[in-house]
Amino acid sequence: MNQYKDITYQYKFDELRMDLKHPNNKDTSFILVEGPTDERLYRKLFDLNYCKVEWVPGGNSKLEKCVIDLLPLHSFIIGIRDADFLYFSNSSYTKKNIFLTDLHDIEMSMIAENDIFSAIIHEYLPNYQKKEHLNIKSDIFKIVENLSLWKWINENESLEIPFKEIEFQNLISIENLSIDFEQYLIQLNRTLKKNGHSTTDFPLEQIEKLKSNNLDYFQLTNGHDFLKALAEFLRKKSKNNDLKAATLESVFRINFSYSHFKNTILYKETQKWEIANACRIHFK
Repeated sequence: MNQYKDITYQYKFDELRMDLKHPNNKDTSFILVEGPTDERLYRKLFDLNYCKVEWVPGGNSKLEKCVIDLLPLHSFIIGIRDADFLYFSNSSYTKKNIFLTDLHDIEMSMIAENDIFSAIIHEYLPNYQKKEHLNIKSDIFKIVENLSLWKWINENESLEIPFKEIEFQNLISIENLSIDFEQYLIQLNRTLKKNGHSTTDFPLEQIEKLKSNNLDYFQLTNGHDFLKALAEFLRKKSKNNDLKAATLESVFRINFSYSHFKNTILYKETQKWEIANACRIHFK
């Protein structure tokens, strides 16, 4: 059961607005993030003696709107959103008081830390040598590459394909490092028809063309997709059928420390904001 499903944007906005007006919060900074798992992670990375970390339902567009609408009421408000594909854009991102993750999303920032990645591989595949761990990471990127590129096309062309509604883990071939997109497309088009939308095709030609651009996989890949594929990989290799992507994501969050965070551009940019506004959000 999802304990957050009934929390609407308006409910959260009204709650934050009331919180901002409380006299005790006059000098408190508010850091707004995209989801409940982001909230749990960032609450250990910022000094909660001086700030509050709250998540806003509705994705990055609602997060941006919430920050803009609340700023007239309280100066010490920032939002942290996933960069998604913004770093592939030719224009710079300049939304007031909104900061981006260094990579596609905060999950990819955790996955990029080789010490964390190796520790997790050691836990589930103890017979693998450390020199093999980066090969595993490359294999997972390969598995989700076509899906990641398709999502980028979806973003660029505003196709509004409901990827989140279709699971792909059971369509992964570990041997071929691929997803069965023939079956994926059948499920996707079934969902589109059910919702009264036009069906779609797998844009193989566009995808192959994009591959020639030598893209940064850490900017291209959705961290949740990567972790779903990694969970399937570890299930198959370790024979641990109980391993779930959500468990794996939690383990990455637990292992992502303040010292990791301090090495990010996000930390440096929010620290600049902190200094410029003479407020406190970071540990001293």
